[in-house]
Amino acid sequence: MPTAITPGIPVNAPPPTPPTTPDNGLGKDAFLKLLVAQLRYQDPMHPADGADFMAQTAQFTMVEKLEELTASQRESGAAALIGRQITYPNSAGESATGIVTGFRATPGGPLLKVGEDEVLYSAISEVSQAPPS
Repeated sequence: MPTAITPGIPVNAPPPTPPTTPDNGLGKDAFLKLLVAQLRYQDPMHPADGADFMAQTAQFTMVEKLEELTASQRESGAAALIGRQITYPNSAGESATGIVTGFRATPGGPLLKVGEDEVLYSAISEVSQAPPS
């Protein structure tokens, strides 16, 4: 279902960017390491319950799928901005405005092509309709 963007309304909360370091929670790699460590050091006389193991495996799968869904949502949002006018901080740290002409998916999040600039999706401060040509 398409979402209409009202011209001139600032984006109050940009979407979160994926962390480059695991500093704000456990990612799928950390979760898997914990699960392997738990299996390695469990008491052989009292092994982990099969139901517990299945629940942890399901949680691992859920974390992985949520990360994929988040990345897909960011890319869809970036694609929806093609042809829109955005305001963003340029390389000098000043506010710049331009029309989005494309985007590129990267591990750090989508990079929007605006003129000669590449703008991180999460750095956008305002989205509006492009002025008529």
